Amino acid sequence: MIASSDSNPAFSGPVSGTLFIVSGPSGAGKSTLVSAVIKRNPGMQYCPSFTTRPQRPGEVDGREYHFVSREQFAEMVRRNELFEHATVYGHQYGRSKELILDGLRAGRDVVMNVDVQGAASARVVLPDSVSIFIMPPSLDVLRRRLEERGTEVGSMLERRLDIARQEIRRYPEFDYVLVNDDLDSVPVEFETIIHAERRSRINRGAWMDEGWRRAGRHRKAAMERTAEQIVATFAG
Repeated sequence: MIASSDSNPAFSGPVSGTLFIVSGPSGAGKSTLVSAVIKRNPGMQYCPSFTTRPQRPGEVDGREYHFVSREQFAEMVRRNELFEHATVYGHQYGRSKELILDGLRAGRDVVMNVDVQGAASARVVLPDSVSIFIMPPSLDVLRRRLEERGTEVGSMLERRLDIARQEIRRYPEFDYVLVNDDLDSVPVEFETIIHAERRSRINRGAWMDEGWRRAGRHRKAAMERTAEQIVATFAG
């Protein structure tokens, strides 16, 4: 199930920040990557999700997620307080509309780490957002990461991999693709996207250097060629 805020009148006003939607299959390393980028860019605002799933060891309420009961989550939905919400693997996830809007109106760039379902919903709510798909290097690497995490075994692990096979084929829906194969270089690539989008925002509606546009098209084409090669490793 995917849902977004009904008509979202609160998002009709002017905002000066950019919403960066980070998505990808479970185990792609989204949380680790976002944490690294936020640490390197303290002016950015991270918007944790509210979720009904159980808290994992090492997680801190309010840092990775806001952990709530199903009753609390249902009340937030009823009061139309969520920017988007979705049910994933039997648990509910959603981000606060107020927290995101406050950050954007204050001129801050806001980052949200969301599943592929939620990303689709978020892009509908805020079409000017920037979406980034985090691609694992291969199916074998994704399987190893999930095994090392230790939260899914047996049939649950295979279910995650089956869903990942479906999700990675949706990468063309996103503005950018990053292959998460190096925790040192990938945050730098993420920052390159941030700076490019800030430059685009500043120059929106104005003449822009054609060389800059051409370089951006070449980078996107290269990313898509790499993504297609990775998708082939998920066949089956």
